[in-house]
This record gives sequence, C-alpha cells and structure tokens, in this order.
Amino acid sequence: MNYHMYIGLLSIIIQKSSCARQPSRMKELFEAGCQMKVLRPKKSGFPSMHAKTLIFDGRVVLTGSVNLSHNGLENNKEHLWRITEASAVHDVMDDFEQTWLVSEPVTREVVLSAISKLDEKKEERNALRNKPSRSVSRSLSKDLDDVETSAPRTSTTRNFVGTE
Repeated sequence: MNYHMYIGLLSIIIQKSSCARQPSRMKELFEAGCQMKVLRPKKSGFPSMHAKTLIFDGRVVLTGSVNLSHNGLENNKEHLWRITEASAVHDVMDDFEQTWLVSEPVTREVVLSAISKLDEKKEERNALRNKPSRSVSRSLSKDLDDVETSAPRTSTTRNFVGTE
C-alpha cells in the first residue's frame, strides 16, 4: 500500500492492486476513520505512483521506497528521505492534493467487495488444490494399460476328473 498522512488526519491513497491483496487492512483503516482513495490508471495497466509518502503537520515529509511493513522496515534495503525545507514540503502537499482530487473514494461497499473477491479467489485456489491433476490421472491410466498389455498371458486348462 502507498501510505500518505496529511495535516493531522490520516488520508491514504492506495493503488487498485492493494485493494485486491489487502482488503482486511483496508477494512481496519476504514473502520478507524481513515479517509482512503484509490488511484486508478488512466488507461489499462497499473498506476505509476510507487513512492510512500508521509506528511506530518505540513512541516515534515518522509518519502521513499520503503514499504510500511515489518519486512520493508527491518529487512529490505530501502530509501527514506526526511524533508523539512518549507517549499519542498509545500510541493509534496500540492502533489498529494492533486492526486487526491483524481482518485476515487473508498467506501464501505468497495471494502466489502474487495473482501468478497479475495474470499472467492481463495475458494477457487482451494478447489484446484483438492482436484486431482488430469495429467496424473492420465499417466496412471496409461501405466495400468501398459501393465495389462505387457503382462504375459497364460492360458490355464484344467482337467476335470472324468472328462478326458
């Protein structure tokens, strides 16, 4: 998720792909009163925003590549820049506002829809895991056919008493 904090309240602009992968986190933020919007691409493909930016009280900006996750903060090599120069902070805030204006609001319906879609995908994956592979069944069937055709055929005759 691309996180942005803006002037005393939490406002986040996220990419559409984050909605699909992390709807439970979206729900937690939504229920906590976080204002969220989704940045959608103008055409097909993905939005180009990748930087994670936090703006504190209109005076300090933290921005860079670091994901706000345990792995992003503890293990990855990332960049996180602290900016305090007033005109640079102002420019970042203006950029945030412009992006906010063209992004779509995240509503309760958007959150619930994302959760439902993720649940459906999980069910599909589980169904595929439990379904035997066609290639395995075909190879087993072929192996059984090979055993039947390669096994020596023996004909047995029995002599019954009194039939000779």
